[in-house]
Amino acid sequence: PNDEIKRGLLADVEPSWSSLRYQTLSSDGSEGDDSEEIKRIIEYRAISSEGNSATALSLLEKLKSDPRYATGFIAFRLHFNIGIIQQNIGEIEQASVSLRAAHAHCPDDDKAKTGLAFAELLDGASERALDLALLVLDSKGDHQDLAACIVLNAARRLKREIDTNEVFGASPPSPNVLAAYLEYLRELRPEDYVDALNRAFDDNPDNDEVASMWALSMALLHKSPGIPCVTPRC
Repeated sequence: PNDEIKRGLLADVEPSWSSLRYQTLSSDGSEGDDSEEIKRIIEYRAISSEGNSATALSLLEKLKSDPRYATGFIAFRLHFNIGIIQQNIGEIEQASVSLRAAHAHCPDDDKAKTGLAFAELLDGASERALDLALLVLDSKGDHQDLAACIVLNAARRLKREIDTNEVFGASPPSPNVLAAYLEYLRELRPEDYVDALNRAFDDNPDNDEVASMWALSMALLHKSPGIPCVTPRC
């Protein structure tokens, strides 16, 4: 009875885009490319990571007029980072356009393919996003966390059970993937959600997305009389 009420309350929590915020690739490394163009893109991207996305976007957009950033790998990295920042600040339609442009410049790159999967997810094409993200999930690179987040979010939207061991192995998900994993559990395996959320909060107290999910769940549970506290913090 109490468990059923608790699961019902938690199931009513609307998921947000927070589990796809680009915490997943917050360190957009140069992948061995020490060109000045890549360094400049990373430098501007860091401005967004420090909390000034508007300035970062403005600087990155200006690079589009520079011929050195117009084609190939450099253009891919520029449009990819613009798209990620746009998504982080809620400019979803613009983000999809930018991520698709990034893929067009470097279609064989696994990170670009992940960006395309992200664009499909942002456009609501969950099936297509899931298929594309699964194709690049096992390849090595700094796209893996984002690919895992896309898989989990797409599966949640489709209400489709997946083998999470295929997503992040037998070990717990990385801190970057935790929010997406928890939202997947809340939707598909609500009986496992609260315990997983408490463990995640204990192990990752500085993870803002996990902390927000924990606080919201606690607030909802406390509003309902007769439901016991789920953690000793209450």
